[in-house]
Amino acid sequence: MFLSLAIENRSESFRSFSAVNLKPETVTTVSLPIHLNPGLDPQTGDYQRLIQVKMWGTQQTIDQQTLPLRISVPNQRAIIITILSIALTVIGLLFFVGRWQQLFSLFSSKNLILISLFGATIFAFVNLPATILINIANAVLGPLAFLITGVFNEILYFTLLTALLTLIPKSGTIILVSTVRFLLNGVLLGTMTPIALIYLSVSALLLEIGFLLTGRGLRLIWMALVFGLCDACSAYVDFQIGITLYRLFYADWYVWLMVSLGGFLYTFIGVLFGRQLGRNLRHVAD
Repeated sequence: MFLSLAIENRSESFRSFSAVNLKPETVTTVSLPIHLNPGLDPQTGDYQRLIQVKMWGTQQTIDQQTLPLRISVPNQRAIIITILSIALTVIGLLFFVGRWQQLFSLFSSKNLILISLFGATIFAFVNLPATILINIANAVLGPLAFLITGVFNEILYFTLLTALLTLIPKSGTIILVSTVRFLLNGVLLGTMTPIALIYLSVSALLLEIGFLLTGRGLRLIWMALVFGLCDACSAYVDFQIGITLYRLFYADWYVWLMVSLGGFLYTFIGVLFGRQLGRNLRHVAD
């Protein structure tokens, strides 16, 4: 069932090996890839893998160890969520293209200018700093880099978004400002990818639904809770898309930490800050 590496003059089959130059009394990490032969129809289940250490050029086994190996099916849940997200994106694009005139007619010229201004502001104060800091944060904190980038991607973003919704409490505002942000991010930073478009569609739709459920933000705490849940769902969907399309693997604790902290808590805080900012801006406008 397993394939060997393509190496000439090898008598042993169905094995992978790695040559290591190891000094006495030292330790090193060795990577031993596993190659499956799809033609033999590998079955899921528990197997045993035999790892042997031999002297180069001899058949003498110095040490060996048997470790468990589990072959599992692809993540069906991630595949289903990805397919539904893609379908939602296609339907959303068709709806937007077919009804863009009706959508724009809901807003005055002043509203559209303000939405464009907030979209550019979100790009300048959220996307740009997060893009610059992400490499530094990854180098310092590794997988916990979202603790820093989340301040911009979640707290600051939802602060500005909630402030805009306080000034323009209309359905469609989130879709329009998200579109402006997406276009600026794609044109200036080159991140206009299908994955980003899928995430935008799912996130904007969930937030629009959440905004309607909260009575267009009449109750602040209720709006913060609902937006937190919506963003947590968007973060979870983003993980599932990465698992399906990029063959990524995440520990369950990391997924739920990211969803609960980076998705829910940061968003909750951002909404609370945004309502006060929106009220202050409304007083200035009046």
